[in-house]
Amino acid sequence: MLMARGVFASVVSEDRDDDGDGYKESKVYTNKNEIVKVLVDSNKDKKYDSTFYFKNGVPSSAERDSDHDGKTDTWIQYNLSGEATVVATDKRVDGKPDYWRFLKKGAIYRREFDRNFDGRSDLKLVENNGHLVEKQYDNDFDGKFEKVEKAPEKGSTGLVRTVAPRRN
Repeated sequence: MLMARGVFASVVSEDRDDDGDGYKESKVYTNKNEIVKVLVDSNKDKKYDSTFYFKNGVPSSAERDSDHDGKTDTWIQYNLSGEATVVATDKRVDGKPDYWRFLKKGAIYRREFDRNFDGRSDLKLVENNGHLVEKQYDNDFDGKFEKVEKAPEKGSTGLVRTVAPRRN
């Protein structure tokens, strides 16, 4: 029994074989017949590598160990409709996210990076339909983005012409 807001709530768990192969790769926790948490063993190594948390029957957040090293390296936030809105990843393997993808209706509209690994983003790439719109930099790592670079105009290569000296 778990204590929830001062009231005892009965949480029930059930092991499930999701693909019919005889191996129970998920554990589903319910409270009053509503799913509250799901654990998943995606590579069948008998260790759960994903945990999904639910509110009102839809996912609210998730944690994953995508490289199966026993440490969480991906965190996901969902909106009230159960669509992923932020996916944070730990690429440095220090237990903290250093790369974020922000999504609307499944499409990335912004990426953020933590280049000095202090836990805060200091480079933002703003996108529209998969195309770079602008880059924002916090080069002194003070939390304020002081430099903005717009993407080259459509049809532009973004390259600057130079004339190389002729060799005889």
